[in-house]
Amino acid sequence: MNILDMVRNVILIEDSSPAAEAILNHVASRKRRRRTETVRRLVQVCGNGTPRRAVIAVLRQFESSGFGRVIVGRHRHESRFEWAEV
Repeated sequence: MNILDMVRNVILIEDSSPAAEAILNHVASRKRRRRTETVRRLVQVCGNGTPRRAVIAVLRQFESSGFGRVIVGRHRHESRFEWAEV
């Protein structure tokens, strides 16, 4: 995937929901580059009673666009999103 396709995908995802916009704003404002983000943290970032399923839907869009992968929490590990090296 070339850079232009990646930018188009980010714009499409951002326009898809308020949760997507909040997640992208959060990622852009981080001071340190983290490899993973927990779903719990992203639900807090979205605020305003954003349902967990809405955050997971956005993360699935990121995953299908090749930006990383959703890891479902098991055995006391939290569900999280692991960003791909781009």
